[in-house]
Amino acid sequence: MFSRKIKKQLFTRRALILGGIKAGLLGALTARLYYLQIVKESQYKTFSDSNRIRLSLLTPLRGKILDKDGRPLAINRNYYRVLYDPQVKIDLGKVIPLLARLLELSKEETFALWKKIRKHNSRRPLMLYEHLTWRQVSRVEVNMPDLPGMSIDVGRIRYFPMGEQSPHVIGYLGPVSESEIKRNPLLNHPDFKVGISGIEESFDGLLRGKAGVKRMEVNAYGLAVSELSRDESKPGDDLYLTLDKRLQTYTSERLSQTSGSAVVMDVMSGNILAIASTPGFDPNQFTYGLSSEQWRKLVDHHEHPLINKALSNQYPPGSTFKMSVALAALKDEVDPTKTIYCPGYVTLGRRRFHCWKKQGHGHMNMENAIMHSCNAYFYTIAKRIGIDNIQEMAKKLGLGQRFDIGIAEQKSGLVPGKKWKKERFNQSWQAGDTLNVGIGQGDMLVTPLQLAVMVSRISTGRLVVPHLHYTPQAGPVGPVTVDQFLDIDSEHLDIVREGMRRVINVPGGTAYGSRISKWQFQMAGKTGTSQVISKELSDEELAKLTPQERKKLDNHALFVGFAPVHDPRFAVSVVVEHGKSGSKAAAPVGRDLLHKAQTLGI
Repeated sequence: MFSRKIKKQLFTRRALILGGIKAGLLGALTARLYYLQIVKESQYKTFSDSNRIRLSLLTPLRGKILDKDGRPLAINRNYYRVLYDPQVKIDLGKVIPLLARLLELSKEETFALWKKIRKHNSRRPLMLYEHLTWRQVSRVEVNMPDLPGMSIDVGRIRYFPMGEQSPHVIGYLGPVSESEIKRNPLLNHPDFKVGISGIEESFDGLLRGKAGVKRMEVNAYGLAVSELSRDESKPGDDLYLTLDKRLQTYTSERLSQTSGSAVVMDVMSGNILAIASTPGFDPNQFTYGLSSEQWRKLVDHHEHPLINKALSNQYPPGSTFKMSVALAALKDEVDPTKTIYCPGYVTLGRRRFHCWKKQGHGHMNMENAIMHSCNAYFYTIAKRIGIDNIQEMAKKLGLGQRFDIGIAEQKSGLVPGKKWKKERFNQSWQAGDTLNVGIGQGDMLVTPLQLAVMVSRISTGRLVVPHLHYTPQAGPVGPVTVDQFLDIDSEHLDIVREGMRRVINVPGGTAYGSRISKWQFQMAGKTGTSQVISKELSDEELAKLTPQERKKLDNHALFVGFAPVHDPRFAVSVVVEHGKSGSKAAAPVGRDLLHKAQTLGI
């Protein structure tokens, strides 16, 4: 009896313990299920969707780049490619040779196809060959029944209609950087490109648009089952430039046989109508993909086609700087009618500073000194007024500064002075330094864009600032007059302009041979020669150099000008590298550009 009671109590106690354990386990399980299904629902739903849903980038259509009248400078166009679907079981040994024959591929290109297929370890379609010609597309389409697993796909690609005539200012496209892909993996798409240089780079955010996303449901094998949803991409904004495509084309063609650059500006608005650098390169090559050999050829080219010489190359301005020195002298009350005798040199201490005309120019006043480009005259007045006055006027005319035109690769040039030399070399400024700067040599450096700004300001007396882009909604690009005047006496500007007129239109002027005969198109200007080396080499030293090395020792040729003389509308600056003489190499180019700008009806 006692034993049965004890057994019953033990059984009841054990049942309660087991029941409690079960209840605890059930509670823990319920709590865990609540935690996973309720508390962590959104997190695990995301994990589940990531296995079930595949996101694909929908590349946006890049905005067009247009000239001031809407002519295309950079657009998008269709291109064709062959896709291979690895899910389709085919005899590659038969299909690939047939495809290669239809596409007329070389042995190396055919081998590249095999290599792509062997490396491809995904079930996704593989882009096998791209940039098909229309002939290749039609041949593949006709033979499609014999090419199972292959298909023609249409993509969009950037196209630059002007090719080598505007690559430096427009820029080109390239693949997305690794760092940006890490921030946004969706950008890892063969059709998605970003701006690498020029306007394409500076305004990439505006032109790029906004990418869309397509959500595809996939099965356990990663194969697409259905499209769940999509957020369409938004195309980029079109961008208008102040360039005139006709003048840009002509400028590039006119410089095509030289290494150099030119800038044409509207002096009334500051709009840049043409800006060219030669030799150029075809930006479409970067779109299609450069081989290492092609890239090396561009990088190693002795005339540096990848550099925008109009913005990035800096040159001593030579005699084109003499107008700035003349204006500084006039402000310092130098009498422009008083003559200075030029025997062919100026003496400073025991050193002679030579004029370019060894026998000398004789007696020169300011206008004639500009006309004949007399070094001795400008040595003399530079010494008289000092470097501080010269530096002040140069900066007032736009030298020694960058301009916000929307292109990053722009140098500031250099207008040297006492403070600069002390900081740079820890040396005091010398009178000889002033004489060198007085004729645009020594440490003085400018860019072709700055020279165009300088002559624009001289021709108008206004604070002309260069522009390269505009918003159509703000109004037409036409000749909007710059209202702000320079702090330069108008009579002083008239004297300098008259000297520039004589350079071109009076016999004996340094560029008289490049005059425009028709009165309504007549121009004013100034030639210049920029020294490459400071001393002449001996015949023995020259004999050791190759023709190409000797060419690099020739001086640069420069020209600045404006037209028409009676009512300035256009300004130009031209630099022909190693052109020897501004009057022979650069002035004819400047004449042709100013004449073209006036006859185009811009």
